[in-house]
Amino acid sequence: MRYLVVRPITTPATTISFADASLGLYQDLAGRTLSLSDYFGRDYLRTLSETDAGKLDPLTSHSIILRRYSSYASANLLWKLFQVSGSAQQQTSVHFVRDYTFRALKANNAVLLGNRRSNPWIEPFESHLGLRWVYDKPLGVQYPVDTWNSSADKNLYRPTETGEAREGYCLIALLPNLGGNGNVLIISGTGGATINTAADFLADEQFVTHLRQRLPAAKDGLFPHFEALMRVKGRSPQPHDTAMVVCRSPRG
Repeated sequence: MRYLVVRPITTPATTISFADASLGLYQDLAGRTLSLSDYFGRDYLRTLSETDAGKLDPLTSHSIILRRYSSYASANLLWKLFQVSGSAQQQTSVHFVRDYTFRALKANNAVLLGNRRSNPWIEPFESHLGLRWVYDKPLGVQYPVDTWNSSADKNLYRPTETGEAREGYCLIALLPNLGGNGNVLIISGTGGATINTAADFLADEQFVTHLRQRLPAAKDGLFPHFEALMRVKGRSPQPHDTAMVVCRSPRG
């Protein structure tokens, strides 16, 4: 997977940003969406009792939001990333999302795990992507929406329970970092099984070759930037149960 995020000429360090599961849980329970500026500046901590009135008491809000929790899916993905990183391990560091900085996002290659609700550092890159995650409060799940396809059903990828195996989705995107001297790899999904599938396929040379063939060639000859959405049938990690439903170049 290292050939997706490391440029062979300058070779900046690679940083991996864990998702903040506590942040995602807090927003789900409080019915509130936090921006990157709120999160980075810690402004939201000063207004918990005001904005959460009637939903969460201040003690509960602080108890949730101040915890440093991630998920098993993120931990397992991290393990798989290190398995395939080879010598790049020596230039790789892991950061909890709360400790991440704009400086790192400008100077380094980065792997961002999660979505905007659990990893606000994805926010600066959303304008280049058409796929967005929507939180469905009644179902308690998130699902992708293709905002660039005006004719597509907005509920096309909304999860449903049927007699068959439930379908999951994972988003993989490769974009320039904020400094333009490296890459940012974003990996998010509807659950742990889909995220693990994303890691397995990114480590599979045949899959990565197929992905590259579907994209326009990059002018510099390196791996082209992209966003891709994969549909996974049930909890199956088998290739024939996974389909790439969106694959295209980012905008901007």
